[in-house]
Amino acid sequence: MEIFWAVFLTIVLSLIIWGLIKSGRAKKKNKKIAERYLKEVDDYVRAGDCYTVVLSDGKRFENAKIVGYSKFTDGALAGVEFPVGKWMVLEFSDSRRIYLRPQAIRYFEQIQKNG
Repeated sequence: MEIFWAVFLTIVLSLIIWGLIKSGRAKKKNKKIAERYLKEVDDYVRAGDCYTVVLSDGKRFENAKIVGYSKFTDGALAGVEFPVGKWMVLEFSDSRRIYLRPQAIRYFEQIQKNG
């Protein structure tokens, strides 16, 4: 009976290791194929720049400057079920601010800079 368990565990561990190796190779292969057709760009949404922000429900916020993320530090609200931290903060030209859940944002449109 001991030999059965030894053989069984050896087979299971071998299959797990084989699966990890195969998965790693598949990821490398997919990355090579993707790099052949599409180059990776070093571009991202930057705080301080203005964007048109489009939400998942289709609502648009034109020419909104990304200020950053709100930081939750109020200990009085520690037990509150409503999430009060980690909201994206946008500021408009009239200094109004809006706070959005990052999950609600569908995409950003970069505003063309003059110059």
